[in-house]
Amino acid sequence: MNAEPQIRQRRVVYLMGFDPRGSSFYYQLLKREASRSKRRKMSALTIGPLQPGEHFSQCDWQQQHGPTGDYRFAEMLDLIEPHFRPTPGAGWWWWLHLCKLMLGNSSLWRPRGQSMLFSCFMLYPLLLPALMLALCAAAAVGLTGLLQQPWLGWLLLPVLMLCADMLLRRFDHKIYLHYLLGDFLFTRAVLSACWPELEQRLSQWATQLADDVRALEPDGELLIVGHSSGGLLAARLAHQLQQQLAPEDAHKWSLLTLGNQASTGLANFAGPFHQSVAALTRAPQLRWQEVFAPQDIISSGRFDAGVLPGALSGKIKLQSALLREALAPEEYHKMVLQFFTLHLQYLRASGTGYGFDYFQLLAQTTPAFSYQPRRTTTGSAE
Repeated sequence: MNAEPQIRQRRVVYLMGFDPRGSSFYYQLLKREASRSKRRKMSALTIGPLQPGEHFSQCDWQQQHGPTGDYRFAEMLDLIEPHFRPTPGAGWWWWLHLCKLMLGNSSLWRPRGQSMLFSCFMLYPLLLPALMLALCAAAAVGLTGLLQQPWLGWLLLPVLMLCADMLLRRFDHKIYLHYLLGDFLFTRAVLSACWPELEQRLSQWATQLADDVRALEPDGELLIVGHSSGGLLAARLAHQLQQQLAPEDAHKWSLLTLGNQASTGLANFAGPFHQSVAALTRAPQLRWQEVFAPQDIISSGRFDAGVLPGALSGKIKLQSALLREALAPEEYHKMVLQFFTLHLQYLRASGTGYGFDYFQLLAQTTPAFSYQPRRTTTGSAE
């Protein structure tokens, strides 16, 4: 077996999930967690200032022993914002659209691997508005009977629905309903390639990255990182990159997906995503590592690409994040019900030195695909 090459330069391209906080938030998270990892002597990355750009914002990073390089944030805030919050009352239209998309795809509700919790998570933005609609209808019927005016219910119901939508918007920072409606509709656009602006952006990214890969020295690596629904986008970007590169450049790049939501790709409208994954898994030099955590209900969990049409099974390296080992017991128990906080743990430094550590992966001198989380002597129940 050939020894893995030594990496001296690593260029990272990060694709976030559906998040209106944009690149500045993830840059601050990267810088803060790199400092945390450095203080704990787990890695020694120093993050430079962020330089804004049209399609990528970029910062340099370096360390005394190990690879150096740059870290790019794919800019798509302008694409996310239209899906973030509907106008007052339009949340009901988003909900009906989502019901049509999700309830008409029975494959989405067949758990694969560890995705049972994710199926429950997908039901939430469908069931909460349905409950609110039932309450609005009951209130309209009750008021109609009380006032003994049958025609009044037809006027009261739209008013009550608008009030309910405004109430849900008011507390969206706690219940995340409108956020999730927009998230799933944006995910549909990623899977189905139905949005020209997004497709154009993907093409621009792929063209620029292809030039970067060709310019890499033999000891360089391009690492595409997709987190959450950004993992779906990263897979499609990797496919377009693959199409533009010659076979001799295939070993120069790797794909890392963290907390991926790949089971949404089982939908019947996800043909372009199926094609991307199928093409990637049939490549002879695929380097794709998927890191999952059974406790993370916002991700699909252990997902084998072989369930998608045309994709080969066993070509993606599946790796548990071992969150129980990466976090101190008191921190883990406090975080386990904070779903969105736990979902960001993939991008944080390990608190114990064990389990998945994003910064140890970035700092290693072998290709990112070869990273193995450090385990305790007793191992993990995950």
